[in-house]
Amino acid sequence: MKLKIAFLLFVAALVGVACHNVSPVAKSSKPIYYTCPMHPSVKVAQPGDCPICGMKLTPAYAETDSGSAAPCGASCCAMTATATNKP
Repeated sequence: MKLKIAFLLFVAALVGVACHNVSPVAKSSKPIYYTCPMHPSVKVAQPGDCPICGMKLTPAYAETDSGSAAPCGASCCAMTATATNKP
């Protein structure tokens, strides 16, 4: 029983450390523009819907000092949030 509790505490600690610094953008920062996840060429100053497909526009923030969100500087896929080497 003690082994199970110790294991659960260990897993909880790992999850806590892994999720510690998830968001590179501070909550107090304001978006520099709004864009469509499917049409990145759409850049507008106010929130709303994409004029091409009607999807809700998402805020785009200035990059932080740490660089791009992708671990290797590659582009990130908006559909799966994984890094790709495609431009």
